[in-house]
Amino acid sequence: MKIKLTFFALLSLFVCFDTLAQRLPKFGTPKNSSEFNSYRKNDIRFNLLGLALGYPELGFELNMQNNDALGLSALLVIKDDRDMGGALIPYYRKYFSSKTGKNIGVFLEGAISVAFMETYLTGETHSAYYNTMPSGNTRMGLGAGLSIGGKTFLSERLFGELSIGGIQYFANYTKLKPRMGITVGRTF
Repeated sequence: MKIKLTFFALLSLFVCFDTLAQRLPKFGTPKNSSEFNSYRKNDIRFNLLGLALGYPELGFELNMQNNDALGLSALLVIKDDRDMGGALIPYYRKYFSSKTGKNIGVFLEGAISVAFMETYLTGETHSAYYNTMPSGNTRMGLGAGLSIGGKTFLSERLFGELSIGGIQYFANYTKLKPRMGITVGRTF
């Protein structure tokens, strides 16, 4: 079962990156050379709210010129009372901005999450409502989520984001996990 889930997760990531990468501009033939060179294509971000709540998140985003973006976030849970150890979250964002190609303003984000979860002696994942003992085993959980938020530039290369949403995990773990952030980052 683990091999099938891992294969499905990797295949989903490949299809997501391959499909959306075809929308990138061709580097050899920009329409306007000065406009193309001033366009920043990458963001790196850190979720400050996640750090305060015990799950720091570091992300990388590839900006496309159609108010679209493709990214990958890595989340690590550092609090002991959580049932999830971490997650890799590839996502796609659609920005709804009047400035085409700038990737600022309100956005809608769709994500797929591959999480590493602790299993417990009852065979279920831990919940605050059950008093169970950890088995020491971890398993992968696959989920899908949706978020809404906003992004604005604080200076020429620094930006801030506010977002809220959730990720629903499948299989034996049916709890909706919130996904929210007060994020700062740098574009380059």
